[in-house]
Amino acid sequence: MPAKQPMRVTIIVAALATSTLAADHPVIAQSTPVWGTLEPGPYQAGYRVIYELDRSRIWRVEPDSQPYQETARPIRISVWYPAEKGTHSSAMTLAEFVQDSAPSPYFDELNHLLEGRFVDIFSGVSRELYDTLLTLPLATVKNAVPASGSFPLVLYSPGGQASFPDNGVLSSYLASHGYVVASVPQLGAMLEGRFRGYGRQAQVQTRDIEFAAGVMRDFPGVDPRRVAVVGYSLGGTVALRVALNNPNVDAIVGLDPSFAYARSIEALVDPQSFDVFDLRIPVLSLQAGNEESQRYHSQVIHDTLRFSDRYIGKVAATVHGDFSEIKPMLIPAIAIGEELDPALVNGHHGYMASCRYVLNFLNSVLKQDTGGASFVAASSGANGMEAGLVQMELRHGAEVPTEAEFAASVRQHGYETTSQLLRSLQTEYPDLAVVREDVMNGLAHRLLAAGDPDPAIGVFRLNIQVYPNSARAHDGLADTYLSKGDSLMVIRTYERLLEILPNDTTLSQSAKNRLRQNAELRLQLLRHTRPGGAGGVRFPA
Repeated sequence: MPAKQPMRVTIIVAALATSTLAADHPVIAQSTPVWGTLEPGPYQAGYRVIYELDRSRIWRVEPDSQPYQETARPIRISVWYPAEKGTHSSAMTLAEFVQDSAPSPYFDELNHLLEGRFVDIFSGVSRELYDTLLTLPLATVKNAVPASGSFPLVLYSPGGQASFPDNGVLSSYLASHGYVVASVPQLGAMLEGRFRGYGRQAQVQTRDIEFAAGVMRDFPGVDPRRVAVVGYSLGGTVALRVALNNPNVDAIVGLDPSFAYARSIEALVDPQSFDVFDLRIPVLSLQAGNEESQRYHSQVIHDTLRFSDRYIGKVAATVHGDFSEIKPMLIPAIAIGEELDPALVNGHHGYMASCRYVLNFLNSVLKQDTGGASFVAASSGANGMEAGLVQMELRHGAEVPTEAEFAASVRQHGYETTSQLLRSLQTEYPDLAVVREDVMNGLAHRLLAAGDPDPAIGVFRLNIQVYPNSARAHDGLADTYLSKGDSLMVIRTYERLLEILPNDTTLSQSAKNRLRQNAELRLQLLRHTRPGGAGGVRFPA
């Protein structure tokens, strides 16, 4: 990502310089919730906090854990949810959100740590500004009774060192429109040394979000069949990881996500464990549109997501911090009637536009709303907002079956029909690896092990169609013919294997030697025991 000033400088200096919010001026707090011009949905946004312990992981170690008699990882889940309007008390303030009452001293310590991040932004600048922010009314009612109905679940992951709060405005906005939103703060692996590399941090946060997803299955109204993951900054990479691990995830949203920055990809993405080739779900990626950020943007992950519809939006003049709520929503909320710095105005408008795009994207995917689909595919001018505020690019995913679907087609329609389909897709997408060699080999071997050799033969042949120099595919095909007693095809396949073996660049020399020795031995035995075409020779494994 581009080099950033400390958030306290980015937020406070801009506010104090031109908004006359210095310590010798009174700060004006507004009396309406911090929503700007966002359009509330049909529900009141309810809010509650769930505290759980993940006993599969350790948070505190000896001797620090002794006062608490507890070592497990604390998981704090902030939940925004749809509630019926007009049946609850007044909206909560930001102080109630930041200073939540924990059920035990163990969780109290966690809450103090999170509040400390928020306080740190204002330390040495303006305590008055911080105290005034705490009085802001939010568009949420604490512990409101959930509305009846079935609602999609949105899992939210904040940035790696994001402050607390983080995107509560977006979360309550979504809740008012019929979504349950669950957020878990980024904490690091253990209390000591919280940030030890962003790659490690992303892995830890992925497990936190997945733990929260399990807890949320029992939350009132949650529909576990409709799930999206939203992530800001490092949380964007977490969203990708969660989706890769969990096939029930239907959509991904990245808010200026780390996976869109060249400097972050190498640190955060391990190709061995981060194969986005598998993802075939829609992705919304909203990115900072200021000139410096665009210099560091990378399309590597967007380009790799070849099977996903990708909505890539540039939000004009915004910076990275504008995709959290503190600078673009909370600061303007206490500057009513003041002249705001243009950077704050840009962030404010960009944040609200981003919220609208996220809502319509989720509506299109999780609620099959055609209006939402039209909205998210268009730039801001076509959506009744300022022209040029959001420039949207839609890249359609390649409509190609998965390897498992190709295997199913072989069983249902036969090899020839499936081969013709594969050939047409290779023509349509000449630069795309339509199937993966290792995955197809694995599917074919499983069919063979299950006693289903005919479709196994078809899958091996499809693999060879795409990878004609694959010695492994030829070796598996020969084994499958052998299981059927078709020694003529075994001989032909092994002969072909020996021809292409030198051209298989995926194998080590030792692997090539083993395949060669095995093929030559079996050919020798087959030719010796096959006078007049007799077959059925069995070899030891």
